[in-house]
Amino acid sequence: MPRIKRILKGDEARLKAKEGIDLVADIVKITLGPKGRNNLLTDMSPVPPRIVNDGVTIAKHIEHEDVFVNAGVRLTKHICDKTNDNAGDGTTTTALLAQAIVGEGYKRLLAGENAVDIRRSLEEESFKIIDNLTKLSHDVKTKDDIKHIAGIAANNDDDVGEKISEIFNKVGKNASILVEKSNDSKLRVETIKGMYFDKGFEDRKAFVNSPHMKGIFNDALICVSDKKLNWIEDIESFMGKVIEQGLDKLVIIADEIEGQALTSLALTNKAILQGGNGLHVIALEAPEYGPTRDEILEDICVFTGAKLISDKTGLDFNTCEPKEVLGGCEKIVIDSKSTTIIGGTGKKSAIKGQIQAIKAQIDQCKPNEKITREKLEKRLSIMEAGVGIIYAGGPTEVESKERGLRLEDAILATKSAIKSGYVEGGGMTYLKLSDKCDNHILKEALLMPLKQVAINAGKNPDTILDKVRESKKGWNAQTDEYGDLIKLGIIDATLVVENAIRNAISLAAYFLTTENL
Repeated sequence: MPRIKRILKGDEARLKAKEGIDLVADIVKITLGPKGRNNLLTDMSPVPPRIVNDGVTIAKHIEHEDVFVNAGVRLTKHICDKTNDNAGDGTTTTALLAQAIVGEGYKRLLAGENAVDIRRSLEEESFKIIDNLTKLSHDVKTKDDIKHIAGIAANNDDDVGEKISEIFNKVGKNASILVEKSNDSKLRVETIKGMYFDKGFEDRKAFVNSPHMKGIFNDALICVSDKKLNWIEDIESFMGKVIEQGLDKLVIIADEIEGQALTSLALTNKAILQGGNGLHVIALEAPEYGPTRDEILEDICVFTGAKLISDKTGLDFNTCEPKEVLGGCEKIVIDSKSTTIIGGTGKKSAIKGQIQAIKAQIDQCKPNEKITREKLEKRLSIMEAGVGIIYAGGPTEVESKERGLRLEDAILATKSAIKSGYVEGGGMTYLKLSDKCDNHILKEALLMPLKQVAINAGKNPDTILDKVRESKKGWNAQTDEYGDLIKLGIIDATLVVENAIRNAISLAAYFLTTENL
């Protein structure tokens, strides 16, 4: 039977897509600011409904029965995901800005302006906006900076901000922080030694079955190789032996994993992702490049007790026995960007010796060997990584899950701020960028974060905007007072603001030049 196709053109197509964009934005924007509201997520399963304040989690659950409206929904969800992946927060603002830019841009289309000219103007202005944003940014320097950023990202939860700040203060700014469930509502923190590096899994859809897109293994086995795995034949024999020996959790770290090899591992993984039994695999490429990558692979082997499968060691996937080459750990947590290994099963004496050897090489570096020193210090930070664990719960399962989401947002936002700095929060940075903006569409759209915070607090947005401009001070929606928001600790990660603006403009630019759906 032939498929029935329906094609929408011109304004009819754009109005349908815009309806989907508005739907997502209208649902998530009520969460913005210290007096934002929650959303209740439910379905037909026996799982209890969830009360959520996290923009990206809410957006993921939005669908529309009209496929054309749903196209706009999916576009908006995509840019929300992208902001969350890149910065860890700011998804609500991304949707809000996209809605505003699309709305203003669409008015220009109806007035007869050329869509391509509007798009070009938006994209050109975006470079100026990001440049001005960089000038407004401050470096994270103090424990209080971290506390404020984390607290605001956790929906103004000062306790969360305090605990995250405590961890970074104890183990350094490169700390990995994990959230664990506890039996009570009191937040507790613990810091331990582990191994942490900035490299995550290869294909999250194939290897991770988690709402937070994380692979978490307890008592995992770890395979380490400097080989490029591209074909099924590269790993077929080895994986067969792993399955025969009844092993159920395996992490493969190699120089490269793609093509047929990646597909084969995904198929091996399929049963467990569908709720059955089988071998659960997570595949990731080794961190860094060149000689530094080889050295870090050696460090991972020492930490986990694995043997490197390599031409250098004479070990090959086709001939070696899994139990002879696999290392292990108490726990490993892998997401799309990073890996944390806790409790490696390597010999303590070997781990200590490897750390001392790296330190000795750093001490021997000459003043002009800056790059060599930096690479060695990177290895040392990986081997001596501090890992913080926050234990969080709640009186109910619903509250416990909601708090966990806010904690993860706070952790990611804090890391973004450490990486790129912070700016004034409460919508003030967007207002300052608007004041310096020449493009009328963006000038109006950038006012929306401050206005929405005011609306959610039950205030007239135009009145608040006028008072802010008159007083030249930021507005604290929590206390309804005006002052220096940075001194008050109301700040946002610069990377979050940048990604929200970039991704919102990207969606709007393509929407405005779309003619058929």
